Amino acid sequence: MQLNYLPNMNIKKLYIYSALTVIAITALSVFSIRAIRMEEDFLRHQEQLNKERELTILTEQVKLYAETTRQDVLLGLQNINFNTMENDLIRRQNKDPLIRNVFIWNDQKGLSYPRDFFRGSREKLEFINRYKALLEGKIKWQKDNEIQVIKAPNKKAAQYKIVSNALEDVSQSISERYVLNDNALQQRGQVQSYYQSPDTQNIKMESGWIPWFDGNRLYQLIWVRRGSTVYGAEIEQMNFIATLITSFPKMSENTSCKLINGSNEVFHQAGKSLSKKKNTHKFVNSLAPALPHWEIQYEFILPSHNKRVSSSSLILILLLIFIVGGIFMLIFQTRKSYIDALQKSNFVSNVSHELKTPLTSIRMYAELLAAKKEIPSDKQEKYVSVIINESQRLTRLVNNVLNFSRLDRGQHKYSFQMLRLDKLLEEIIDSQQMILQLSEIETIISCPEIEIETDRDVIEQVLINLIDNTCKYAAEGKSLEILVAQESSKTIIEILDKGPGIPEKKLKHIFTKFYQADSSLTDKAEGVGLGLSICQQLLSAMNASIRCQNRQNGTGTSFKIELNGRTK
Repeated sequence: MQLNYLPNMNIKKLYIYSALTVIAITALSVFSIRAIRMEEDFLRHQEQLNKERELTILTEQVKLYAETTRQDVLLGLQNINFNTMENDLIRRQNKDPLIRNVFIWNDQKGLSYPRDFFRGSREKLEFINRYKALLEGKIKWQKDNEIQVIKAPNKKAAQYKIVSNALEDVSQSISERYVLNDNALQQRGQVQSYYQSPDTQNIKMESGWIPWFDGNRLYQLIWVRRGSTVYGAEIEQMNFIATLITSFPKMSENTSCKLINGSNEVFHQAGKSLSKKKNTHKFVNSLAPALPHWEIQYEFILPSHNKRVSSSSLILILLLIFIVGGIFMLIFQTRKSYIDALQKSNFVSNVSHELKTPLTSIRMYAELLAAKKEIPSDKQEKYVSVIINESQRLTRLVNNVLNFSRLDRGQHKYSFQMLRLDKLLEEIIDSQQMILQLSEIETIISCPEIEIETDRDVIEQVLINLIDNTCKYAAEGKSLEILVAQESSKTIIEILDKGPGIPEKKLKHIFTKFYQADSSLTDKAEGVGLGLSICQQLLSAMNASIRCQNRQNGTGTSFKIELNGRTK
Protein backbone atom coordinates (compact mmCIF):
# COMPACT_ATOMS: atom_id res chain seq x y z
CA MET A 1 0.00 0.00 0.00
CA GLN A 2 1.44 3.43 -0.95
CA LEU A 3 0.68 6.03 1.70
CA ASN A 4 -0.15 9.69 1.10
CA TYR A 5 2.61 10.89 3.45
CA LEU A 6 5.16 8.66 1.65
CA PRO A 7 4.18 9.33 -1.99
CA ASN A 8 7.58 8.68 -3.58
CA MET A 9 8.81 5.95 -1.29
CA ASN A 10 10.43 3.13 -3.21
CA ILE A 11 12.54 0.79 -1.10
CA LYS A 12 14.05 -1.02 -4.08
CA LYS A 13 15.31 2.19 -5.63
CA LEU A 14 16.75 3.24 -2.29
CA TYR A 15 18.63 -0.06 -2.08
CA ILE A 16 19.98 0.39 -5.64
CA TYR A 17 21.11 4.00 -5.01
CA SER A 18 22.72 3.00 -1.72
CA ALA A 19 24.54 0.07 -3.33
CA LEU A 20 25.84 2.32 -6.12
CA THR A 21 27.00 4.87 -3.54
CA VAL A 22 28.81 2.20 -1.53
CA ILE A 23 30.49 0.84 -4.68
CA ALA A 24 31.61 4.33 -5.72
CA ILE A 25 32.96 5.15 -2.26
CA THR A 26 34.74 1.79 -2.05
CA ALA A 27 36.33 2.28 -5.47
CA LEU A 28 37.41 5.80 -4.50
CA SER A 29 38.91 4.53 -1.24
CA VAL A 30 40.82 1.74 -2.99
CA PHE A 31 42.11 4.18 -5.60
CA SER A 32 43.16 6.63 -2.87
CA ILE A 33 45.02 3.93 -0.94
CA ARG A 34 46.80 2.78 -4.13
CA ALA A 35 47.70 6.39 -4.94
CA ILE A 36 49.14 6.86 -1.44
CA ARG A 37 51.18 3.67 -1.76
CA MET A 38 52.48 4.70 -5.20
CA GLU A 39 53.49 8.08 -3.82
CA GLU A 40 55.28 6.43 -0.90
CA ASP A 41 57.11 4.08 -3.28
CA PHE A 42 58.17 7.06 -5.39
CA LEU A 43 59.42 8.93 -2.30
CA ARG A 44 61.31 5.84 -1.15
CA HIS A 45 62.96 5.53 -4.58
CA GLN A 46 63.88 9.21 -4.51
CA GLU A 47 65.41 8.80 -1.06
CA GLN A 48 67.47 5.87 -2.32
CA LEU A 49 68.73 8.01 -5.20
CA ASN A 50 69.58 10.81 -2.78
CA LYS A 51 71.56 8.39 -0.59
CA GLU A 52 73.38 7.13 -3.66
CA ARG A 53 74.24 10.70 -4.65
CA GLU A 54 75.47 11.38 -1.12
CA LEU A 55 77.79 8.36 -1.35
CA THR A 56 79.06 9.47 -4.77
CA ILE A 57 79.77 12.97 -3.48
CA LEU A 58 81.49 11.59 -0.37
CA THR A 59 83.60 9.22 -2.49
CA GLU A 60 84.71 12.02 -4.79
CA GLN A 61 85.49 14.21 -1.78
CA VAL A 62 87.69 11.49 -0.26
CA LYS A 63 89.44 10.92 -3.58
CA LEU A 64 89.97 14.65 -4.00
CA TYR A 65 91.23 14.99 -0.44
CA ALA A 66 93.63 12.07 -0.89
CA GLU A 67 94.95 13.36 -4.20
CA THR A 68 95.29 16.90 -2.88
CA THR A 69 97.22 15.64 0.17
CA ARG A 70 99.58 13.65 -2.07
CA GLN A 71 100.07 16.61 -4.35
CA ASP A 72 100.96 18.78 -1.36
CA VAL A 73 103.65 16.28 -0.38
CA LEU A 74 104.81 16.02 -3.99
CA LEU A 75 105.07 19.79 -4.41
CA GLY A 76 107.08 19.99 -1.20
CA LEU A 77 109.49 17.38 -2.56
CA GLN A 78 109.79 19.22 -5.86
CA ASN A 79 110.75 22.40 -4.03
CA ILE A 80 113.78 20.76 -2.41
CA ASN A 81 117.18 22.32 -3.32
CA PHE A 82 119.17 19.80 -5.33
CA ASN A 83 122.46 20.83 -3.65
CA THR A 84 121.12 20.26 -0.10
CA MET A 85 118.73 17.41 -1.00
CA GLU A 86 119.66 14.97 1.77
CA ASN A 87 119.43 17.49 4.59
CA ASP A 88 116.18 18.90 3.23
CA LEU A 89 114.64 15.43 2.98
CA ILE A 90 115.64 14.52 6.55
CA ARG A 91 114.35 17.86 7.83
CA ARG A 92 111.03 17.40 6.00
CA GLN A 93 110.68 13.84 7.35
CA ASN A 94 111.09 15.13 10.90
CA LYS A 95 108.60 17.98 10.46
CA ASP A 96 105.92 16.50 8.17
CA PRO A 97 103.68 13.88 9.92
CA LEU A 98 102.61 12.59 6.52
CA ILE A 99 106.16 11.40 5.66
CA ARG A 100 107.28 8.08 7.13
CA ASN A 101 110.56 7.46 5.30
CA VAL A 102 112.68 9.32 2.68
CA PHE A 103 115.17 7.98 0.18
CA ILE A 104 117.71 9.01 -2.51
CA TRP A 105 118.52 6.67 -5.37
CA ASN A 106 120.83 6.99 -8.40
CA ASP A 107 120.81 5.08 -11.66
CA GLN A 108 124.56 4.30 -11.36
CA LYS A 109 125.17 4.24 -7.60
CA GLY A 110 121.86 2.73 -6.50
CA LEU A 111 120.53 3.56 -3.03
CA SER A 112 122.52 6.42 -1.47
CA TYR A 113 120.14 7.18 1.38
CA PRO A 114 119.47 5.52 3.80
CA ARG A 115 123.18 4.60 3.99
CA ASP A 116 124.74 1.43 5.35
CA PHE A 117 125.12 2.76 8.90
CA PHE A 118 121.31 3.08 9.08
CA ARG A 119 120.80 -0.62 8.55
CA GLY A 120 120.68 -1.13 12.29
CA SER A 121 117.35 0.74 12.31
CA ARG A 122 114.42 -1.67 12.09
CA GLU A 123 112.22 0.89 10.33
CA LYS A 124 114.92 1.53 7.71
CA LEU A 125 115.51 -2.19 7.20
CA GLU A 126 111.77 -2.79 6.72
CA PHE A 127 111.62 0.11 4.26
CA ILE A 128 114.56 -1.24 2.20
CA ASN A 129 113.19 -4.78 2.22
CA ARG A 130 109.72 -3.55 1.32
CA TYR A 131 110.90 -1.75 -1.82
CA LYS A 132 113.88 -4.03 -2.56
CA ALA A 133 112.75 -4.88 -6.08
CA LEU A 134 112.29 -1.23 -6.92
CA LEU A 135 115.53 -0.03 -5.32
CA GLU A 136 117.57 -2.77 -7.01
CA GLY A 137 116.27 -1.66 -10.40
CA LYS A 138 114.16 -4.77 -11.04
CA ILE A 139 111.04 -2.61 -11.36
CA LYS A 140 111.10 0.65 -13.26
CA TRP A 141 109.95 3.88 -11.74
CA GLN A 142 106.47 4.50 -13.05
CA LYS A 143 106.14 7.77 -14.86
CA ASP A 144 102.76 9.11 -13.80
CA ASN A 145 103.08 12.90 -14.11
CA GLU A 146 105.11 15.37 -16.12
CA ILE A 147 105.83 18.81 -14.64
CA GLN A 148 107.02 21.58 -16.89
CA VAL A 149 108.46 24.76 -15.48
CA ILE A 150 107.70 27.68 -17.73
CA LYS A 151 109.27 31.07 -17.19
CA ALA A 152 106.50 33.62 -16.83
CA PRO A 153 106.50 36.78 -19.10
CA ASN A 154 106.48 39.12 -16.08
CA LYS A 155 109.65 37.45 -14.76
CA LYS A 156 107.82 36.28 -11.65
CA ALA A 157 107.89 32.74 -10.33
CA ALA A 158 107.02 30.06 -12.82
CA GLN A 159 103.60 28.46 -13.20
CA TYR A 160 103.14 24.71 -12.98
CA LYS A 161 100.79 22.53 -14.90
CA ILE A 162 100.18 18.93 -13.81
CA VAL A 163 98.97 16.49 -16.40
CA SER A 164 97.70 13.33 -14.61
CA ASN A 165 97.48 10.03 -16.47
CA ALA A 166 96.75 7.93 -13.38
CA LEU A 167 93.54 9.81 -12.43
CA GLU A 168 91.59 9.59 -15.67
CA ASP A 169 88.44 8.40 -13.86
CA VAL A 170 88.45 11.36 -11.44
CA SER A 171 86.20 14.25 -12.46
CA GLN A 172 87.50 17.22 -14.41
CA SER A 173 86.99 19.40 -11.35
CA ILE A 174 89.59 17.36 -9.48
CA SER A 175 92.14 17.66 -12.31
CA GLU A 176 91.61 21.41 -12.53
CA ARG A 177 92.52 21.64 -8.86
CA TYR A 178 96.05 20.64 -9.80
CA VAL A 179 96.60 23.70 -12.02
CA LEU A 180 98.44 25.84 -9.50
CA ASN A 181 99.72 29.37 -9.90
CA ASP A 182 102.12 31.32 -7.73
CA ASN A 183 99.29 32.82 -5.62
CA ALA A 184 98.01 29.33 -4.72
CA LEU A 185 101.48 28.29 -3.69
CA GLN A 186 101.83 31.37 -1.47
CA GLN A 187 98.51 30.55 0.25
CA ARG A 188 99.72 27.01 1.00
CA GLY A 189 103.05 28.36 2.34
CA GLN A 190 105.06 26.39 -0.17
CA VAL A 191 108.62 27.34 -1.17
CA GLN A 192 108.71 28.75 -4.72
CA SER A 193 112.42 28.41 -5.47
CA TYR A 194 113.25 25.45 -7.74
CA TYR A 195 116.52 23.98 -8.78
CA GLN A 196 117.30 25.95 -11.92
CA SER A 197 120.31 27.75 -13.46
CA PRO A 198 120.21 31.33 -14.73
CA ASP A 199 120.84 30.25 -18.29
CA THR A 200 118.26 27.47 -18.36
CA GLN A 201 114.71 28.26 -19.42
CA ASN A 202 113.19 24.77 -19.07
CA ILE A 203 113.99 22.09 -16.50
CA LYS A 204 112.23 18.81 -17.03
CA MET A 205 111.41 16.63 -14.00
CA GLU A 206 109.56 13.36 -13.72
CA SER A 207 107.47 12.46 -10.72
CA GLY A 208 104.78 10.10 -9.60
CA TRP A 209 103.41 7.90 -6.84
CA ILE A 210 103.39 4.16 -6.54
CA PRO A 211 100.75 2.23 -4.58
CA TRP A 212 102.67 -0.63 -3.03
CA PHE A 213 101.14 -3.68 -1.37
CA ASP A 214 103.03 -5.72 1.19
CA GLY A 215 101.14 -8.34 3.15
CA ASN A 216 97.75 -6.95 2.00
CA ARG A 217 98.73 -3.57 3.41
CA LEU A 218 98.79 -0.51 1.21
CA TYR A 219 101.87 1.69 1.16
CA GLN A 220 102.38 4.81 -0.96
CA LEU A 221 105.68 5.96 -2.37
CA ILE A 222 106.05 9.44 -3.91
CA TRP A 223 109.14 10.04 -6.05
CA VAL A 224 110.80 12.78 -8.10
CA ARG A 225 113.47 12.24 -10.77
CA ARG A 226 116.04 14.90 -11.60
CA GLY A 227 118.36 13.63 -14.22
CA SER A 228 119.79 10.31 -12.97
CA THR A 229 118.75 10.93 -9.36
CA VAL A 230 115.47 9.75 -7.91
CA TYR A 231 114.41 10.87 -4.45
CA GLY A 232 111.13 10.79 -2.61
CA ALA A 233 109.17 9.83 0.47
CA GLU A 234 106.96 7.05 1.79
CA ILE A 235 103.59 8.26 3.08
CA GLU A 236 102.77 7.63 6.74
CA GLN A 237 99.62 5.64 5.97
CA MET A 238 97.89 6.04 9.36
CA ASN A 239 98.28 9.82 9.36
CA PHE A 240 97.28 9.93 5.71
CA ILE A 241 94.05 8.02 6.38
CA ALA A 242 93.42 10.12 9.48
CA THR A 243 93.38 13.23 7.30
CA LEU A 244 90.87 11.53 5.00
CA ILE A 245 88.58 10.60 7.91
CA THR A 246 88.15 14.28 8.75
CA SER A 247 86.25 14.65 5.47
CA PHE A 248 83.58 12.17 6.64
CA PRO A 249 80.33 13.99 7.44
CA LYS A 250 78.36 13.43 10.65
CA MET A 251 75.94 10.55 10.12
CA SER A 252 72.29 10.61 11.07
CA GLU A 253 70.72 7.95 13.30
CA ASN A 254 69.67 5.70 10.41
CA THR A 255 72.86 6.11 8.36
CA SER A 256 76.38 4.76 8.73
CA CYS A 257 79.53 5.08 6.62
CA LYS A 258 82.41 2.60 6.71
CA LEU A 259 85.90 2.87 5.27
CA ILE A 260 86.93 -0.65 4.21
CA ASN A 261 90.63 -1.46 3.67
CA GLY A 262 92.19 -3.88 1.21
CA SER A 263 91.73 -6.79 3.61
CA ASN A 264 87.97 -6.14 3.67
CA GLU A 265 88.21 -4.91 7.26
CA VAL A 266 86.44 -1.88 8.67
CA PHE A 267 89.18 0.71 9.10
CA HIS A 268 86.86 3.50 10.22
CA GLN A 269 83.14 3.81 10.83
CA ALA A 270 80.96 6.90 11.16
CA GLY A 271 77.60 6.23 12.74
CA LYS A 272 76.24 3.04 14.30
CA SER A 273 76.41 -0.19 12.33
CA LEU A 274 73.10 -1.13 10.69
CA SER A 275 74.16 -4.47 9.17
CA LYS A 276 72.04 -6.56 11.55
CA LYS A 277 68.94 -4.41 11.31
CA LYS A 278 66.07 -5.16 8.99
CA ASN A 279 65.38 -3.17 5.82
CA THR A 280 69.01 -2.00 5.67
CA HIS A 281 70.16 -0.79 2.25
CA LYS A 282 73.82 -0.83 1.28
CA PHE A 283 75.80 1.01 -1.39
CA VAL A 284 79.54 0.46 -2.03
CA ASN A 285 81.91 2.73 -3.99
CA SER A 286 85.56 2.02 -4.78
CA LEU A 287 88.22 4.60 -3.87
CA ALA A 288 90.55 3.48 -6.68
CA PRO A 289 92.83 4.83 -8.04
CA ALA A 290 93.26 7.22 -5.10
CA LEU A 291 93.29 4.24 -2.70
CA PRO A 292 93.42 0.97 -4.64
CA HIS A 293 91.30 -1.88 -3.22
CA TRP A 294 89.82 0.44 -0.59
CA GLU A 295 86.15 1.30 -0.66
CA ILE A 296 83.43 3.25 1.11
CA GLN A 297 80.38 1.35 2.29
CA TYR A 298 77.20 3.32 2.88
CA GLU A 299 74.43 1.73 4.99
CA PHE A 300 71.09 3.36 5.61
CA ILE A 301 67.54 2.58 6.62
CA LEU A 302 64.90 4.46 4.73
CA PRO A 303 62.24 6.11 6.88
CA SER A 304 59.30 3.76 7.19
CA HIS A 305 56.24 5.13 5.47
CA ASN A 306 54.14 2.11 6.39
CA LYS A 307 52.74 3.89 9.44
CA ARG A 308 51.74 6.87 7.35
CA VAL A 309 50.24 4.60 4.69
CA SER A 310 48.50 2.56 7.39
CA SER A 311 47.16 5.71 9.05
CA SER A 312 45.86 7.06 5.74
CA SER A 313 44.37 3.68 4.87
CA LEU A 314 42.80 3.42 8.32
CA ILE A 315 41.27 6.88 7.99
CA LEU A 316 39.85 6.00 4.57
CA ILE A 317 38.54 2.66 5.84
CA LEU A 318 36.94 4.30 8.87
CA LEU A 319 35.44 6.97 6.62
CA LEU A 320 34.10 4.24 4.37
CA ILE A 321 32.70 2.35 7.36
CA PHE A 322 31.01 5.49 8.69
CA ILE A 323 29.51 6.33 5.30
CA VAL A 324 28.37 2.76 4.65
CA GLY A 325 27.10 2.53 8.23
CA GLY A 326 25.21 5.78 7.76
CA ILE A 327 23.70 4.52 4.54
CA PHE A 328 22.62 1.27 6.17
CA MET A 329 21.21 3.19 9.14
CA LEU A 330 19.30 5.37 6.71
CA ILE A 331 18.02 2.29 4.90
CA PHE A 332 17.14 0.63 8.20
CA GLN A 333 15.32 3.67 9.55
CA THR A 334 13.57 4.27 6.24
CA ARG A 335 12.51 0.66 6.01
CA LYS A 336 11.42 0.69 9.65
CA SER A 337 9.43 3.87 9.11
CA TYR A 338 7.95 2.42 5.97
CA ILE A 339 6.96 -0.79 7.77
CA ASP A 340 5.59 1.16 10.74
CA ALA A 341 3.57 3.28 8.35
CA LEU A 342 2.18 0.19 6.66
CA GLN A 343 1.45 -1.41 10.03
CA LYS A 344 -0.33 1.72 11.25
CA SER A 345 -2.28 1.83 8.02
CA ASN A 346 -3.27 -1.81 8.49
CA PHE A 347 -4.03 -1.05 12.13
CA VAL A 348 -6.43 1.72 11.17
CA SER A 349 -8.04 -0.57 8.60
CA ASN A 350 -8.31 -3.45 11.08
CA VAL A 351 -9.59 -1.23 13.87
CA SER A 352 -12.20 0.18 11.53
CA HIS A 353 -13.24 -3.32 10.59
CA GLU A 354 -13.13 -4.50 14.23
CA LEU A 355 -15.31 -1.58 15.30
CA LYS A 356 -17.67 -2.03 12.40
CA THR A 357 -18.26 -5.76 13.01
CA PRO A 358 -19.59 -5.54 16.62
CA LEU A 359 -21.47 -2.34 15.86
CA THR A 360 -23.21 -4.03 12.94
CA SER A 361 -24.19 -7.00 15.10
CA ILE A 362 -25.38 -4.76 17.92
CA ARG A 363 -27.39 -2.61 15.52
CA MET A 364 -28.95 -5.57 13.71
CA TYR A 365 -30.09 -7.39 16.89
CA ALA A 366 -31.20 -4.15 18.52
CA GLU A 367 -33.38 -3.37 15.49
CA LEU A 368 -34.91 -6.86 15.66
CA LEU A 369 -35.79 -6.34 19.30
CA ALA A 370 -37.12 -2.84 18.59
CA ALA A 371 -39.50 -4.08 15.86
CA LYS A 372 -41.97 -5.12 18.60
CA LYS A 373 -42.83 -8.27 16.74
CA GLU A 374 -43.59 -11.42 18.60
CA ILE A 375 -40.15 -13.03 19.17
CA PRO A 376 -39.79 -16.25 21.06
CA SER A 377 -38.17 -15.83 24.48
CA ASP A 378 -35.25 -18.10 23.63
CA LYS A 379 -34.40 -15.95 20.60
CA GLN A 380 -34.75 -12.81 22.64
CA GLU A 381 -32.22 -14.16 25.12
CA LYS A 382 -29.90 -15.04 22.23
CA TYR A 383 -30.22 -11.56 20.73
CA VAL A 384 -29.49 -9.93 24.08
CA SER A 385 -26.52 -12.23 24.61
CA VAL A 386 -25.06 -11.29 21.23
CA ILE A 387 -25.51 -7.59 21.97
CA ILE A 388 -23.76 -7.99 25.35
CA ASN A 389 -20.87 -10.02 23.91
CA GLU A 390 -20.33 -7.60 21.03
CA SER A 391 -20.45 -4.68 23.46
CA GLN A 392 -17.76 -6.34 25.59
CA ARG A 393 -15.72 -7.00 22.50
CA LEU A 394 -16.10 -3.36 21.48
CA THR A 395 -15.06 -2.24 24.97
CA ARG A 396 -11.90 -4.38 24.89
CA LEU A 397 -10.97 -3.04 21.48
CA VAL A 398 -11.44 0.56 22.53
CA ASN A 399 -9.45 -0.06 25.76
CA ASN A 400 -6.59 -1.59 23.75
CA VAL A 401 -6.47 1.41 21.44
CA LEU A 402 -6.57 3.86 24.36
CA ASN A 403 -3.88 1.92 26.28
CA PHE A 404 -1.70 1.75 23.18
CA SER A 405 -1.90 5.52 22.82
CA ARG A 406 -1.22 6.18 26.52
CA LEU A 407 1.73 3.72 26.62
CA ASP A 408 3.33 5.31 23.56
CA ARG A 409 3.15 8.71 25.28
CA GLY A 410 4.21 7.28 28.65
CA GLN A 411 1.03 8.57 30.30
CA HIS A 412 -0.44 5.34 31.65
CA LYS A 413 -1.17 5.57 35.38
CA TYR A 414 -0.96 2.63 37.77
CA SER A 415 -2.89 2.09 40.96
CA PHE A 416 -1.38 -0.53 43.28
CA GLN A 417 -3.45 -2.15 46.02
CA MET A 418 -3.61 -5.38 48.02
CA LEU A 419 -6.08 -7.85 46.52
CA ARG A 420 -6.98 -11.52 46.68
CA LEU A 421 -5.61 -13.06 43.48
CA ASP A 422 -7.85 -16.15 43.64
CA LYS A 423 -11.02 -14.04 43.86
CA LEU A 424 -9.81 -11.74 41.04
CA LEU A 425 -9.34 -14.74 38.76
CA GLU A 426 -12.84 -16.02 39.53
CA GLU A 427 -14.34 -12.60 38.73
CA ILE A 428 -12.49 -12.42 35.43
CA ILE A 429 -13.63 -15.93 34.41
CA ASP A 430 -17.20 -15.09 35.37
CA SER A 431 -17.12 -11.96 33.22
CA GLN A 432 -15.86 -13.98 30.25
CA GLN A 433 -18.08 -16.99 30.86
CA MET A 434 -20.40 -16.29 27.92
CA ILE A 435 -17.49 -16.06 25.44
CA LEU A 436 -15.99 -19.25 26.84
CA GLN A 437 -19.31 -21.06 26.56
CA LEU A 438 -19.76 -19.97 22.95
CA SER A 439 -16.30 -21.35 22.18
CA GLU A 440 -17.11 -24.49 24.19
CA ILE A 441 -13.95 -24.07 26.29
CA GLU A 442 -13.70 -25.70 29.70
CA THR A 443 -11.90 -23.60 32.30
CA ILE A 444 -9.76 -24.94 35.15
CA ILE A 445 -8.38 -22.63 37.88
CA SER A 446 -5.80 -23.68 40.44
CA CYS A 447 -4.92 -20.81 42.75
CA PRO A 448 -4.17 -20.79 46.48
CA GLU A 449 -5.39 -17.97 48.68
CA ILE A 450 -2.80 -15.33 47.84
CA GLU A 451 -3.03 -11.64 48.64
CA ILE A 452 -0.71 -9.57 46.46
CA GLU A 453 0.00 -5.89 45.97
CA THR A 454 -0.56 -5.11 42.28
CA ASP A 455 -2.62 -3.10 39.79
CA ARG A 456 -6.03 -4.72 39.42
CA ASP A 457 -6.82 -3.14 36.05
CA VAL A 458 -3.52 -4.32 34.53
CA ILE A 459 -3.97 -7.93 35.70
CA GLU A 460 -7.57 -7.93 34.51
CA GLN A 461 -6.72 -6.50 31.08
CA VAL A 462 -3.79 -8.91 30.56
CA LEU A 463 -5.84 -11.98 31.51
CA ILE A 464 -8.83 -10.91 29.40
CA ASN A 465 -6.52 -10.46 26.40
CA LEU A 466 -5.05 -13.93 26.92
CA ILE A 467 -8.51 -15.49 27.35
CA ASP A 468 -9.72 -13.73 24.23
CA ASN A 469 -6.70 -15.05 22.27
CA THR A 470 -7.48 -18.57 23.51
CA CYS A 471 -11.05 -18.26 22.24
CA LYS A 472 -9.84 -16.94 18.88
CA TYR A 473 -6.85 -19.19 18.12
CA ALA A 474 -7.00 -22.24 20.45
CA ALA A 475 -10.72 -22.97 20.74
CA GLU A 476 -10.28 -26.36 19.11
CA GLY A 477 -8.43 -27.56 22.21
CA LYS A 478 -11.57 -26.97 24.31
CA SER A 479 -9.42 -26.29 27.36
CA LEU A 480 -8.10 -23.33 29.36
CA GLU A 481 -6.06 -23.79 32.53
CA ILE A 482 -4.95 -21.02 34.88
CA LEU A 483 -2.35 -22.12 37.41
CA VAL A 484 -0.93 -19.91 40.15
CA ALA A 485 2.15 -20.70 42.23
CA GLN A 486 4.73 -18.89 44.30
CA GLU A 487 8.47 -19.23 43.60
CA SER A 488 10.71 -17.45 46.05
CA SER A 489 9.53 -13.82 46.04
CA LYS A 490 7.68 -14.14 42.74
CA THR A 491 4.08 -15.03 41.99
CA ILE A 492 3.69 -17.05 38.76
CA ILE A 493 0.43 -17.08 36.79
CA GLU A 494 0.48 -19.64 33.95
CA ILE A 495 -2.23 -19.75 31.26
CA LEU A 496 -2.31 -23.04 29.30
CA ASP A 497 -4.32 -24.09 26.28
CA LYS A 498 -4.42 -27.15 24.03
CA GLY A 499 -4.48 -25.38 20.70
CA PRO A 500 -2.16 -25.91 17.70
CA GLY A 501 0.64 -23.85 19.29
CA ILE A 502 2.78 -21.17 17.65
CA PRO A 503 5.59 -21.87 15.16
CA GLU A 504 9.02 -21.51 16.82
CA LYS A 505 10.14 -18.88 14.32
CA LYS A 506 7.13 -16.72 15.22
CA LEU A 507 7.42 -16.99 19.01
CA LYS A 508 9.98 -14.20 19.35
CA HIS A 509 7.76 -11.78 17.40
CA ILE A 510 4.39 -12.25 19.08
CA PHE A 511 4.97 -9.36 21.51
CA THR A 512 5.84 -6.97 18.66
CA LYS A 513 3.38 -4.19 17.90
CA PHE A 514 0.98 -4.91 15.03
CA TYR A 515 2.44 -8.40 14.61
CA GLN A 516 0.11 -11.27 13.81
CA ALA A 517 1.32 -14.81 13.20
CA ASP A 518 0.82 -15.52 9.52
CA SER A 519 -1.00 -18.82 9.52
CA SER A 520 -4.29 -20.28 8.42
CA LEU A 521 -5.42 -20.30 12.01
CA THR A 522 -4.91 -16.59 12.62
CA ASP A 523 -6.42 -15.73 9.27
CA LYS A 524 -9.74 -17.07 10.52
CA ALA A 525 -9.86 -14.57 13.38
CA GLU A 526 -9.85 -10.79 13.25
CA GLY A 527 -7.34 -8.75 15.24
CA VAL A 528 -5.13 -5.66 15.16
CA GLY A 529 -1.93 -7.16 16.63
CA LEU A 530 -1.85 -4.95 19.74
CA GLY A 531 -3.10 -7.20 22.56
CA LEU A 532 0.10 -9.06 23.51
CA SER A 533 2.29 -6.00 22.90
CA ILE A 534 0.14 -3.98 25.31
CA CYS A 535 0.25 -6.83 27.84
CA GLN A 536 4.04 -6.87 27.79
CA GLN A 537 4.35 -3.09 28.10
CA LEU A 538 1.86 -2.88 30.96
CA LEU A 539 3.60 -5.64 32.92
CA SER A 540 7.12 -4.37 32.19
CA ALA A 541 6.24 -0.90 33.49
CA MET A 542 5.21 -2.40 36.87
CA ASN A 543 8.36 -4.57 37.19
CA ALA A 544 6.63 -7.74 36.00
CA SER A 545 7.14 -9.87 32.88
CA ILE A 546 5.41 -12.22 30.50
CA ARG A 547 6.84 -14.90 28.25
CA CYS A 548 5.45 -17.46 25.87
CA GLN A 549 6.45 -20.96 24.86
CA ASN A 550 4.89 -24.06 23.36
CA ARG A 551 4.00 -26.81 25.77
CA GLN A 552 6.43 -29.69 26.07
CA ASN A 553 3.94 -32.28 24.85
CA GLY A 554 3.71 -30.41 21.55
CA THR A 555 0.05 -29.45 22.00
CA GLY A 556 -0.88 -25.96 23.06
CA THR A 557 0.78 -22.81 24.30
CA SER A 558 1.91 -21.61 27.71
CA PHE A 559 1.95 -17.96 28.82
CA LYS A 560 3.76 -17.27 32.10
CA ILE A 561 3.25 -14.01 34.03
CA GLU A 562 5.77 -13.21 36.78
CA LEU A 563 4.60 -10.69 39.40
CA ASN A 564 7.04 -9.19 41.91
CA GLY A 565 4.48 -7.51 44.18
CA ARG A 566 4.43 -7.87 47.96
CA THR A 567 2.37 -10.84 49.11
CA LYS A 568 0.66 -12.01 52.31
